[in-house]
Amino acid sequence: MKIKTKFGDLYVFNVYLPCDTANNDNLHEFIDVLSVITSCLETNKVEFCLIFGDMNTDLSRVFSGNTISLKLFVEKENLNFVIQEFPNNILFTFTGINNNHSLIDHCIISQNLIKN
Repeated sequence: MKIKTKFGDLYVFNVYLPCDTANNDNLHEFIDVLSVITSCLETNKVEFCLIFGDMNTDLSRVFSGNTISLKLFVEKENLNFVIQEFPNNILFTFTGINNNHSLIDHCIISQNLIKN
């Protein structure tokens, strides 16, 4: 979605990314979705960007293909995870059937939105 503001166009993406699995079953689909967002950002020369939703990967999973891909995407596109820029008390956003917790819902913004 594109929202016109006095500073320029703000592109907003609400995502539901494929689940993170131990053997990276959904990694190709995960990367495909990120590629679609990259294409949109490049095609429209997006300055202001907000991506939020269920990204289905916890940033603490350092060996997860999904987590690695998401972090690379954020770095390549000059974006930032809101939770890293504005620390808070949110410990988890998902509770599994075994009462395990993870933080899999994220908000990612362009760097220029942090400054403004």
